[in-house]
Amino acid sequence: MIYRSIQCVTLILLGISSFLNAQTAFEWDYYGIGFEVASDFAVQENSETQFSAVSSDGLLYISMVPWSDDRITMENLAEATLEYALSLAVFDQAHVQGDAIDLGDLEGYFIVAAPESFGSYDFILASLLLDVESPTNLAVVIGYMDGHLDEAIEMLTSIYPYDP
Repeated sequence: MIYRSIQCVTLILLGISSFLNAQTAFEWDYYGIGFEVASDFAVQENSETQFSAVSSDGLLYISMVPWSDDRITMENLAEATLEYALSLAVFDQAHVQGDAIDLGDLEGYFIVAAPESFGSYDFILASLLLDVESPTNLAVVIGYMDGHLDEAIEMLTSIYPYDP
């Protein structure tokens, strides 16, 4: 009897855990870009100029915009990403962390910074992604609260191109 009760509790907890970790795929048909977020995200804008969504608790926000600049290559992408992030928010450049990212047809660079102001978010993850198959590139910014870096990275690394 006790063993059966433990099994029931375990199954219930696994079900709740699966529900809480459910993912939803969003697709931006204007540019053939998809990505995954937690199931509690809601789209704020889905237009030709921007795709944005926010979590129901407001702890995470993502925005993507297309951009094109022939002067930016993989060789100067880190500097361009820093400039992009500085155009969004003010932060101490000495405390910026960044790295290259390869998402298949999208190659890029991202930085993580603690801005003095970016809405109500503690941190931003800013990324410029170069599309190796087309001239349209992608600028991504994810605002997130302390303790949600892993979720922000998961959102960024889930981005993928598709044929709309």
